[in-house]
Amino acid sequence: MTAKSSTEGALGYFDPARMKTDYDAVETSFDIEAYDVTSFYRNDFLDMSTKMPTATN
Repeated sequence: MTAKSSTEGALGYFDPARMKTDYDAVETSFDIEAYDVTSFYRNDFLDMSTKMPTATN
């Protein structure tokens, strides 16, 4: 698990740009009611010092 979001952000971090891209793909592919994707996740409670180790650390 070496996703940039888990090695640069905290474990469990939601990348807002990725969430938007994923939402746009689902909205295009399925008949869903529009909603604000940012209302479904939060990063403010995460300890940003807790990261997934990379191969170099």
